[in-house]
Amino acid sequence: MNISQFRKAVKTEFPHVKISIRTVNFQDLARDSKKFLTVNNENQEELITINAWAREVGIMPDTNIRCR
Repeated sequence: MNISQFRKAVKTEFPHVKISIRTVNFQDLARDSKKFLTVNNENQEELITINAWAREVGIMPDTNIRCR
């Protein structure tokens, strides 16, 4: 699975969920970049599934704290 297939899978399985993927560069430390996931409008079970898919693609999962 690649990033575009990941986006399609999330949109197909959870049409109400909005995801964003941003790239963060670590120029000072490791001279590397990493993709980070942010998920909105999800419930806990959906977040677990989406984070598992993100790990398969090589994207850092969403670890933001939810207060609801």
